[in-house]
Amino acid sequence: MEFAAFNAMHFFFTLSGLLLGIAGLGSASIFTVFSVGSLFALVINALAQSTERHGNLGHIGVKAYFIALLCPTILGTELTVSLLTIFVPLTGRMGEVRIVPLFVFYCIDNLTCS
Repeated sequence: MEFAAFNAMHFFFTLSGLLLGIAGLGSASIFTVFSVGSLFALVINALAQSTERHGNLGHIGVKAYFIALLCPTILGTELTVSLLTIFVPLTGRMGEVRIVPLFVFYCIDNLTCS
């Protein structure tokens, strides 16, 4: 069951990336990064299971979960750092009257609802 769920997750990421890429949306790259990470984890898991004497191919090892989450974690960290690099200096130079919450909510609204 665990192996099937992991494969379904990989299939969902691949299909979503493909469909969003065909639609011309730039956010397809996020699903592609997730798909590459899960594919690499599936390959490493299959190699690890084949080298064991009594390998159970329906089992997902802890290493596979770690590898699958490595790419999304790096991507999320890079996006967070770049967002903070933009917002922190920009909101720090606004003078005495600070409308930082309004500015941040406006930017987030434009990013999520456009």
